[in-house]
Amino acid sequence: MSKEDPTPDASAEFAAIAQSSSPAPIRDEEGVWRDATFWRPDGQPVPGTEPPGAVELETHITLPSKGRVAISYGTNVIRREVLNAGTRVGITFEPTEPAPPPPPPVIEISDIWFDPSTVKAGEETRLFVRLSGAPGPTDLAIDISGPPSFQFPALFWVRAGQRENSIPIKTAAEWVSGAASFTAKLDGRIKIVHVTVTAAPPPPPPVVTLAALTLAKTTLKAGESTTGKVELSGPATSNIFIAVGTASTALLISQLAIAAGQSTGSFTVTVTQGAAAQLVRLSASHGGVERTANLQILSASPGPIGKVIRIDAPKDGVTRADLAIQQQWALWEPGTTFVYPKGDYLCLDSVKIHRGGDQVHVGEPGARILHRAGVGFQVGNGGQPFERIEIAELEFVGYPGKYMRTDGNTGHAIQVYGPKGTIIRDCIFRGPGAAVQNVGSPTQTYGTQMINLFVDGWGGAALFCNGGERIKNCRLIQTDPAEFLQNSSHGIYVHSGCNDVRVEDTLIERARKYGLQLYGQDPGTTISGVYLKNLTMRSCANGLTIQQSAPDRARVKNLKVENLVCEDIYGGPCLSIKQGDEMHFTGCRLSSRPGNRDLAGLQLGVFAPYEPGFWVSDLLFENGIIENAGRGFWALQSFGGRFENCRVRSTEIRNCVVPAHFETWQGQAVEGVSIEGYTPV
Repeated sequence: MSKEDPTPDASAEFAAIAQSSSPAPIRDEEGVWRDATFWRPDGQPVPGTEPPGAVELETHITLPSKGRVAISYGTNVIRREVLNAGTRVGITFEPTEPAPPPPPPVIEISDIWFDPSTVKAGEETRLFVRLSGAPGPTDLAIDISGPPSFQFPALFWVRAGQRENSIPIKTAAEWVSGAASFTAKLDGRIKIVHVTVTAAPPPPPPVVTLAALTLAKTTLKAGESTTGKVELSGPATSNIFIAVGTASTALLISQLAIAAGQSTGSFTVTVTQGAAAQLVRLSASHGGVERTANLQILSASPGPIGKVIRIDAPKDGVTRADLAIQQQWALWEPGTTFVYPKGDYLCLDSVKIHRGGDQVHVGEPGARILHRAGVGFQVGNGGQPFERIEIAELEFVGYPGKYMRTDGNTGHAIQVYGPKGTIIRDCIFRGPGAAVQNVGSPTQTYGTQMINLFVDGWGGAALFCNGGERIKNCRLIQTDPAEFLQNSSHGIYVHSGCNDVRVEDTLIERARKYGLQLYGQDPGTTISGVYLKNLTMRSCANGLTIQQSAPDRARVKNLKVENLVCEDIYGGPCLSIKQGDEMHFTGCRLSSRPGNRDLAGLQLGVFAPYEPGFWVSDLLFENGIIENAGRGFWALQSFGGRFENCRVRSTEIRNCVVPAHFETWQGQAVEGVSIEGYTPV
């Protein structure tokens, strides 16, 4: 409502109004805002900035002349009037309340799909979920349901700040072709999507491959025969013929046929008359898989050229037997064969072969030599250069479960001192200090052949070389339970002056120091022409190491290593090289025990304070694999050490914390070393 009420003194009233404070400015027709004072109808002014409650108020304004005005409260124009000068205007104000905040946006699943949308039964796809709106401030859980035979998580999350996520879905291998439905649910709202699953094709019939090639006997002499056996991975689908071959002309091998439905077959191997002593490799293949077996041909002598003596001695394992054995050895003449019947022969002293060569010692099944006073058989007791001595098919028992550092177990089952070309084959050693110990000055004892030996725990080093050794098809399995105490020592030890040593097709397991150590200790000698092939070291404290005691001591030269496998090496490097010249490693796999960041696969140098001035030259490591180490390849020329022409190439380094580490020593960077395909740090 409004009414006119002329004011006696318009100019004074306008001035008062212009100076007042009011929540309701009034704009005149020229667009100028002016303040106005409001009164209640009773004539009392309204205090403050906002009238309380719904109330009728009046304003009083003086205009120069009649004109149009707009009355506003805040920024809202609430009334327009044409007023005369000095007119009172009445208006009703409602109390203002703040507007309620807008409701939070509703987040929904806006899209759901599979990629790929069509898969074969048994294959994997991914389910994607996308949400509507801007990314939310909290994690949102999406419930997923689908065929119970599929593999997928029932719940997954779209994280705060994200709008999309996906999960793997493994389809059921037995699913029949057709669509499979999945639902995704968020706060009760559901989206449905389908994936097309086609039936998997029937698996192809298994490929039958060659699983094994074995020989009943692994050592033969000229004119002797043995039976071989092949095993397939499954029954033959048709009649097949498998050719067993060899590059040697010393063998006659029969034809091998396997009938349909069968998985094994046999053949005969015969050594030709006059065949020389040699190691022959047989091979066969089927289904793309090749298997091999080794056959050692022995020289025609020694053998039962003369008489055969059956050892007549106590065999109860309690009564001393070594004296009676020694007495019968005194009956030796060239060509004698000594046969040991089944039984346990207790030896409280070594039995000595000291009269000559040309003799064979062979055990019947169950014949065991219990060596309780150190050495069991002493082959040459004064460095005599005997030849044509053979020890075969005997079991030697020392002190099983006893070791060098804790128990003083250092006795040798067989010690060779002086003879040349001694053959030790098809023997078992349980708990000796050393199974075979070749002793004497370099070349004094030479060319011992150790073939098809099984060493079941040892106290010191299992096999000790002196030069010219041939170690083939041996298994050295340590029983020492303490991995880190070094109560026992190496698997194979090659010392100063040991030239022309060959180790092939041999396993060394759980050695508590080094699997194999080449160690130069004496001046004026070398360790030259060592050849290692198909040597496996498993779960050893350290793998292969090449060391010396001083820079002027025996150096390793012309070393060749093929297909070395070090696996689960747990206490040090798989391969440590601290000295040597002209060394070639090819096809080797160095695998540390996973989880130990301090281990190195291939360690070059890292010389200790007691190894000053050591050097390595002309080293090539190629076509290998290094894995699971803290440092795959670690080079450090500390304490004056140096490297010349040391190369690593065509080698894969995988699952190592640092693939290649060239460590600086006292400000000097590594020199003379290169690695292909990796940037050293």
